[in-house]
Amino acid sequence: MLDYIVKWSIAQRWLIVIASILISVWGFLVLTQMPLDVFPNFAPPQVEIMTEAPGLAAEEVESLLAVVVLGGLFTSTALTLLVLPASYMQFRRFLVPRKAEPIIQPEIGRETRA
Repeated sequence: MLDYIVKWSIAQRWLIVIASILISVWGFLVLTQMPLDVFPNFAPPQVEIMTEAPGLAAEEVESLLAVVVLGGLFTSTALTLLVLPASYMQFRRFLVPRKAEPIIQPEIGRETRA
């Protein structure tokens, strides 16, 4: 089926060229009429977390949640920048295959004279 489509397209190449030009012009016209907002209204994402912390004030809970987030960011950065490269350096001999030494075969048909 694909072979037939390719052969037909080659045989009718001027029809394909004209159709592609018409589709390109139509796409350009649609693009120019499209409403485009260069600077969209910025609305930061709103996240509401419901939690229970008996005996703590709202400010204390917020500061404790911030510590958890910062701790997560710190550990993920340390893992990416320190632990993973160090692990790779330690275990790379197991991960990277060794280069195979070339096999030297004697040439057939060549006689050596002594």
